[in-house]
Amino acid sequence: MSPLRKLLRDHSLTIFLVITGVGWVVLYAYMNSEAKWGQVVGKIVSEWSEIFRWLRLRKLLIEPQSNQNSPGHK
Repeated sequence: MSPLRKLLRDHSLTIFLVITGVGWVVLYAYMNSEAKWGQVVGKIVSEWSEIFRWLRLRKLLIEPQSNQNSPGHK
């Protein structure tokens, strides 16, 4: 498997969250944050960044341990 394909497979959720998160941030930047929809988009941006933080923690803390317990790991 090529390195690019492996990177895309291993980090597809992170890539998706970053791309869509940037879209939400750009949308929020052009909205009135005091308006109803501005508040909704602000909450979406907040939730997106929280999901991204949890994903990074999982990648840093849980996945390295699961690789050590996998068959064929030396």
